[in-house]
Amino acid sequence: MRARLEQGAFGALVLLALLFPFEFVKSPWRPTSWLTVTNLEALLWLALGLWGLAALVRGRVAWPRPLTWGLLLWLGVGLVSAWLAPSNRLDALKFVARTAQAVLLGLATYDLAHTPARRAKLFAGLAVAGIAVGGLGLGEALPWPALDEWLLRFKHAPTRVGELVRVSSTLVYATIASMVLELAAPLILAWVAVWRGPFLGRALWALGATVVLTAQVLTLTRAGYVALLVALLWLVGTAWRARLPGLRLAALGGVVWMLGIVVVLAWAHPILGLRLRGESDRVWYQARYSAPSTATAQAGQVVTVTVQVRNEGVRTWTPEGEFGFALSYHLFQGDGTPVTYDGLRSPLPRPVAPGEEVQVRARIQAPPEAGRYRVEWDMVQEAVTWFSWKGTPPAITWLEVAPAPAPPPVALPPTRPPQDVRLTVPAPGRLTLWRAGWRMVQAHPLLGVGPDNFRLVYGRYAGVGEWDRAIHANSIYVEWLADTGVLGFAAFLLSLAFLAWHVGRGLQRVDALARQERSWLLAGSAVLVVWFVHGVLDSFYEFLPTLIPFWMVVGLSVRLGDETVEDKGIPCGSAST
Repeated sequence: MRARLEQGAFGALVLLALLFPFEFVKSPWRPTSWLTVTNLEALLWLALGLWGLAALVRGRVAWPRPLTWGLLLWLGVGLVSAWLAPSNRLDALKFVARTAQAVLLGLATYDLAHTPARRAKLFAGLAVAGIAVGGLGLGEALPWPALDEWLLRFKHAPTRVGELVRVSSTLVYATIASMVLELAAPLILAWVAVWRGPFLGRALWALGATVVLTAQVLTLTRAGYVALLVALLWLVGTAWRARLPGLRLAALGGVVWMLGIVVVLAWAHPILGLRLRGESDRVWYQARYSAPSTATAQAGQVVTVTVQVRNEGVRTWTPEGEFGFALSYHLFQGDGTPVTYDGLRSPLPRPVAPGEEVQVRARIQAPPEAGRYRVEWDMVQEAVTWFSWKGTPPAITWLEVAPAPAPPPVALPPTRPPQDVRLTVPAPGRLTLWRAGWRMVQAHPLLGVGPDNFRLVYGRYAGVGEWDRAIHANSIYVEWLADTGVLGFAAFLLSLAFLAWHVGRGLQRVDALARQERSWLLAGSAVLVVWFVHGVLDSFYEFLPTLIPFWMVVGLSVRLGDETVEDKGIPCGSAST
């Protein structure tokens, strides 16, 4: 029974390594009003449950010291912070529970991956899952409606910047897909280096690496570019020191391929170049209007007024095509009641470059009832966005509508303004979010506002009435400091120091490992570099599809680091209890 339970627990780990990118986010199981369970959470619970039973039957578990003590301290402070959170206490407690599950997964991986064969299977599973994400991401970049529809099982909507689709594959957002691909890339390159079977196998691993690196570039995640390049250069340097020329060459090839794809895309597609040079697309949609203060019309009549529009953004407005630019308006009654949100489109007479001004003969269709109405002039990029959603204030014209001598024609169908703040409220920049985080620290210095509560309260500290509650601090360091205060942040840094100690001493004694395992340890260290470098500008501790591969790599890398100490005859950081 003991052997079967352990085999079952390890089999569940392998399954989790293969399936972690495929979390169905729509229609999860809801056993209670405050708990939802996805397919990925159920699989994680199965793996942890089988591991717990196996450990109970055999009466012992291997765990890394001092890392485990650091993690327990970190989670303990997080639990206290959640329990004492000034608001949203239940959300904070759920976040701590999810983080604890991921940490347990890392410890389970450490305990169960006690042979080279098992470690190879887990590294292979994570690498294959990354290739699957990359391949589906390349399919998403093509016009393939059937695939796009299938991918919506795993996310609420595609990620876009302007009219461009940022590859998100099976993940909820492009930045999350980027992190998954970044985590997989060093592992795949290690497989390219260590493969000793038929040449076709190595060629397939190399193809998988190019797919993953290309898809990662197409996520258009600039922080991901920097983090992955730093990690691959780290891999080049550590492979040089460890005398692994195959791994060094594979990592260097990854750097060259990735840089080449970035350069080619930026040259071939000017809009991609704009994305690489700016933090957000808000600067693409800036305009200044000069419109008459009043206009008159009869009920149902279409009248024309002259509106001057100046391009204050960084891209040219082209009036043609599926995503063309035009001038339109939103129509409200005098008391602010919406009449129609989608007004008539008035075409631009020509393309308008940044800094240029154009005169537009703008049309208004008066409503069928007499009265005083407010016309809000707003530029629009069809099928993408209104400029007001990106922070450009509209111009106002008051329309006086007189009764018509004859029954007016059918008016425009009434349309309502969207209620989703993710559309209508411009996303704040990183500096705005970080300043809000600092204000949280000043207000709650010891234990913060509660784990995962940054996104729920940052609007109050940024001075805005409405905000997107799916936006995090865009930095794991700012996030943990604001959420758990100075005490939680110190515990977080301590756990990182212990993690670095385990892996670092393994890198110092890497020659104690077999050649293949040396490559795994170096690739695992590169994965950790990716996570903590990219974490300067983004946050990932909220998502199971990033937590699962990260903590599995933590378990594998720490295990390999401790194996080097065992081989030297020195007591390692594991113990039996």
